Amino acid sequence: DWTNQGINNNQCVPREDIEDADGPNAACEDNLGVVNAGESRIWGTEVELQFAATDNLTLGLGYGLADTKLEDYIDDGLASFSCNWWDFAHGSGLPPDCAAQGVGDASGNEAELVPKHSLNLSAIYTRPFRGDMEWFVKNYLNYESKKFVSVANKAKIGDVWLWNASVGLQN
Repeated sequence: DWTNQGINNNQCVPREDIEDADGPNAACEDNLGVVNAGESRIWGTEVELQFAATDNLTLGLGYGLADTKLEDYIDDGLASFSCNWWDFAHGSGLPPDCAAQGVGDASGNEAELVPKHSLNLSAIYTRPFRGDMEWFVKNYLNYESKKFVSVANKAKIGDVWLWNASVGLQN
């Protein structure tokens, strides 16, 4: 069911052979597992248009909209900032005092690293060179709206514009 997405999370599986752990993740090196961590809702659309302006010039336009919401998600990383990390790292899930406070609950927030809007513009110009070879000039302008860096939705990466250009030969 694509309307009720699962959320995967890498979690530490503590190793018994490391006794002098220095920090909450020292006993977890090379020992991560992927677990289902909650539920999310994602909907959106993408539209792409290509237009042959001339025999040699092709223009493109693409737009994407993504609306995300974490429906049910407790993030252990958020909880570890508010709880005693030793109890957190060596327990089975959230310690009772943290769970009672709702620490780490990211439900209702947006998904991390997903821009709501994206825009792509392109212009590709080609001309014959020799034989079946042709030279080209390609330009791409890409935009992404702000996106949160974590499920806490406290810090974000602002709008980003990126221009790419290339010149070359192809057959």
